[in-house]
Amino acid sequence: MPKLTVINYHYIAESLEQSYGNCLLVDEFEVQLKYLRDNFKIISANQLTELGESNYCLLTFDDSLKDHFNNVLPLFRKYGLNGFFSIITNTLEGRKINPTHKVHILFKNLAAKEFAGLINKSLKENFSHDYRKYLIDDKEKLDKRYVWDDSLTANIKYMLAVMPFEMKEMILDNLFKECHINESEIFDKYYLNEDEIKALIAYKNDIGSHGHNHLRLSKLTKEDQGFEIKESKRILEEKFSIKISGFSYPFGDYNQQTIEILRQAGYKFGISTIPKVNEGIEDVYQIYRIDNKTFFKINYEKNSSFYFQ
Repeated sequence: MPKLTVINYHYIAESLEQSYGNCLLVDEFEVQLKYLRDNFKIISANQLTELGESNYCLLTFDDSLKDHFNNVLPLFRKYGLNGFFSIITNTLEGRKINPTHKVHILFKNLAAKEFAGLINKSLKENFSHDYRKYLIDDKEKLDKRYVWDDSLTANIKYMLAVMPFEMKEMILDNLFKECHINESEIFDKYYLNEDEIKALIAYKNDIGSHGHNHLRLSKLTKEDQGFEIKESKRILEEKFSIKISGFSYPFGDYNQQTIEILRQAGYKFGISTIPKVNEGIEDVYQIYRIDNKTFFKINYEKNSSFYFQ
């Protein structure tokens, strides 16, 4: 039976000062690539249905980040590798930073305690009827998938992810103004543009959807899920004249209705954030995937020499 390890990446930067969120440095990423190249057969997403008896690895990159062109593509060229890049299509339709990434940017400007306090203050002043429902504290981590964050940081991210889009957008827009952050200036440095995506495609990387607005799909109506899934596919296929077959679930969040819509829309596979190795592929719409930090922490503990060789 084939074994498939799918590894996920987000920010990959030259230095921590140049990035946001849980960043991996370029030098560390290169060491990881060497290890994966030497220990797995690295495949493209289009090969998922052609697995023989081997130990495979698929490299995935979420969120349409400029880092993927600046820092991933040169190393792929150096080592002859490729991967699966998931695009948030509203970044190709306007110049607004996605709320998820506004959170990352604000964390660079605010300590978690101050950030939580400002959100709670805005909730109380502008959304008093929902104040207690979305109140942020650090008593208990509300979503265990935020494995690398302390409870308060994880709960800020979780509450902002699950609150209504209009509420979240208003709170984050106000905080951007309070912190004097120039959204337009950051946008061009943050996201892949069309020419950069074309360069990824030209080097035989696979492009997939990460939704139109990067929302928690299971919290949406069937109609809104359909829009997120189908609109992103339409935009990518029209702009790049390619067939979009893969979907990476934003926040790893989906339900059975999501899978049904993917199938009806013509997607061939969906990638989750369930942190397991695939022993064969049990369900093409629920492919397991492991965050790079989790994968390499486990392997570092098994073999403490490999990571620094």
